[in-house]
Amino acid sequence: MVFFAIRVVAERRGATTWHPHHIAERYQLFTLIVLGEVVLSTSVTIQSGIDAGNPRLWSLAVAGALIVFALWWLYFDRPGALPPASLRGAVFWGYGHYLVFAAIAAVGAGLAVAVDHDLHRAHVSGRTAGYATALPVAVYLLSLWALHLRSKRGLGVVLFPVAAVLVLMAPWLPAPIQVIAGLLCALVALTLIVRYRTATRTP
Repeated sequence: MVFFAIRVVAERRGATTWHPHHIAERYQLFTLIVLGEVVLSTSVTIQSGIDAGNPRLWSLAVAGALIVFALWWLYFDRPGALPPASLRGAVFWGYGHYLVFAAIAAVGAGLAVAVDHDLHRAHVSGRTAGYATALPVAVYLLSLWALHLRSKRGLGVVLFPVAAVLVLMAPWLPAPIQVIAGLLCALVALTLIVRYRTATRTP
């Protein structure tokens, strides 16, 4: 807590000059790095299962790739999302990205758990293995909503919390990873439709 409070205390005497576009770019690059780590770890895990002769992992591999792609798209869908100018808003935006980064990394670990479950190497139930991916995906969606969309208006703002709830229900269904991938792809499609309809709406 002391570490997180350093900036708040230090900035009270006078605000440090900073460039919002540069800060946003730094966070975007770090998001890309974490997503790349997820792709690498998941690919290695799935490849080991395929080498072991389990063809069912191809479906899991496709679903995992779609999940990572959707996470990337949803974050970079708004390149103009800049940190707020106020100290309180900037601190919330900056430290709030800890949840985004942690959630992305946890998605990679959750996909690895799903692979181990399919290979009968994980001593957990299918529902627990599903929640290993569903929970971080839901945290990611809610964090993204709080950081980039909470102050907006329109249908697009409601889609993210609704999608998070549906993702948390996915482990109760068969093939939860595939269901989560489908939900995220549907969220990407709906956000594109909402943006198109908003852009083409006549005043």
